[in-house]
Amino acid sequence: MFRPTSPQHCLFESRFLVPPEKRARLEKSWAHVFLTKVLPLIDEELYRDAFDAKTGRPNQSIRLLTGVHLLKEWYDLTDEETLEQLEYNLPWQYALAITPEEAHLPRKTLHNHRVRTLKDDRARKMFERVTRGLVEVDGLNVSRQRLDSTHVISNMAVLTRLGLLVETLTKLLKALARRAPEKLAGLGGTLRPRYLEREGYFADVKKEQARRRLPVVAQDLHRVVLAFEDDEDVRAWESFGLVRWVFEEQVELVEEDAPPRWRGAPCGRPRGSRSERRNEVIGELRNTNPATNGSGAAGAQRRRPL
Repeated sequence: MFRPTSPQHCLFESRFLVPPEKRARLEKSWAHVFLTKVLPLIDEELYRDAFDAKTGRPNQSIRLLTGVHLLKEWYDLTDEETLEQLEYNLPWQYALAITPEEAHLPRKTLHNHRVRTLKDDRARKMFERVTRGLVEVDGLNVSRQRLDSTHVISNMAVLTRLGLLVETLTKLLKALARRAPEKLAGLGGTLRPRYLEREGYFADVKKEQARRRLPVVAQDLHRVVLAFEDDEDVRAWESFGLVRWVFEEQVELVEEDAPPRWRGAPCGRPRGSRSERRNEVIGELRNTNPATNGSGAAGAQRRRPL
């Protein structure tokens, strides 16, 4: 059930619980600008049709969820880091006009709001409203604008290597779930919870965690490519073509005796004798950056000869 955020302020908001000296410093910080200029521009009515008019549990504050996402993108944080800042960061609580008790969100709630915002035209309308309001507040003249390549780049998602692999594999798994669920079930029970039930979580990690997850995603890609390379139906899908393309650019197959970055049996296959294990083909992540690796197969590093 849709419930807009109450316009009435609470005496227990974080800004009213600090000493006058600290409150005066907060009023000179970015948090006060966000509270007074940005927060009022968030139009919660855009989400009214996303909830039942009469039944169901009342929604979490749309103003809070949208404000948290704005701060998340501003500071370039993961979901986990964002929720930690919300929980313990006083300027964040001041900027969002919430009490310490309200400064807590489940990670799933944050994820669901992001999906709900991006699946239709709400994101564009919210962006235009906030941008137009800030232009009016700052008195900017937008009658003349400079057009250059930065406008194109700003509309392109910059993915890490882990994000690129996860996004590509998720796209194929979604297609399988929609068009051939029995084939998705044949891949086993680990891919669905990792990439579909918790979409986006596996790639939303810090740099040191990403290095541990890259081998896992590389093996999953290898597993999917092997599973459908002889399936004429799936091979014709665009999403499978992207998976093969990314796999060939970002993952290299090497002999086990070579010094790979990570070691393990491919695709979860049972290991045989010692001599057989020596001849197993395993994956090695290429030492390339997807952002500078070039486009197409021409930008890919060649496979090592087996």
